[in-house]
Formats: sequence, structure tokens, C-alpha cells
Amino acid sequence: MKNLRGKEYHIQIGEFDETVYRVSPNYDSVQRWINNIGSMKEVSDYNILLTGSYPHEHAKDVDIVFNAKHPDDMNPQDLEKIFLRGMEAGLLNEGVFFDMNASSNEIRPIELDMFNYQQTGDVQINRSLTYGPAMIVNGEIYKDYSLKGNKHSDYIFDRRGPTPSKKQMHDYMTNKMIYSGKYNDKPVVIKERDKIYGWL
Repeated sequence: MKNLRGKEYHIQIGEFDETVYRVSPNYDSVQRWINNIGSMKEVSDYNILLTGSYPHEHAKDVDIVFNAKHPDDMNPQDLEKIFLRGMEAGLLNEGVFFDMNASSNEIRPIELDMFNYQQTGDVQINRSLTYGPAMIVNGEIYKDYSLKGNKHSDYIFDRRGPTPSKKQMHDYMTNKMIYSGKYNDKPVVIKERDKIYGWL
């Protein structure tokens, strides 16, 4: 996404279709986003997790997972509302791209997946749902999720990605101290789910 920073770009994804100006995330912009999204009733079944390199000073966007306790809690129509609001609250209000997906799987510590990769050479494949079908920037397809999995609603598609990612591997091989500062405490719960389940 670094090529999107520094000037205005036209971004289309799902029902989001706007010209925006990208800036780097900071504590205030992220906190406002959390407060905005956290007020939605559709978010009540989800923990909101921070998974990427933010708040490291060189972070260019904010990676978010909406983590449900059960697969049945992941209503595609609710996710469409959450993701659209997340795009608007991020890009329109703050100029910050929040890279969002949703999953009912346990989100494993990144450092554990990196350790397993070092021992076995195998990456962990994470499966989730995201907003699509594609991210289009200035009329050109930047990411196309419709090619990689099932369609669950008009704008909700499967998403798959490895941990460690190529970026995480590069950071680890380049500077292990910087890598540790970015990823070793992730994921972090930044908002807990509101619903109280009767059997807990």
C-alpha cells in the first residue's frame, strides 16, 4: 500500500467509492477509528484485534481482525456494514487505510508462527472473510479477492494469507530487533466483544 501515500487516490472496494488522501496512522486517528467502529451494534460479537506492524513508526496502514467466538456469529450482511463503516471512518475521516478481515478461528501469536516456520519451513495459512470483490485504485485492480475463494454475499469474500508473511520474513531477516518491536506482542485485543454468552 505504500504507493497510495502522499497524494489523492480514487479507491473503490465494495460499496466504498471515494477519492481520498493517505496519511500515516497515529494514536489519535486509530483511537477515533476504534471508538467509531466499536459503537456499532454489529461489532458486539467480535473482539477487535490489532495484528500488523502498527504502532511501529514505519507502519503505513493498520491491520485489523474482527474475531468472532463462533462461525454462526459472522453474518455476511453485518460484515458488509462493518467493513464499509471501517473504510469510511478510516479513509474519509482519518486518511488512514485499515486493512480489515474477520475470522472465527483462534488468532495465533505471530512469534509462534515464526518459530514454527524456522523449525519446519512451513507457514500458517490463515483463512478469513474480507470486503471485496476487489480493491481498485485509480481504475486499476490492486487486490482481487474474488479469485481466491468463495463469495458469501455481494461484497464478502474468502481471504487467505500466510503467517509469517513475506513482509514479516523480510523484516526478520533484515533486522530482528525491529521485527520484534513490530510483531512479537501481536495480536493485541484493542476492543473486547460485548455479548455475554450464557454458557460462559
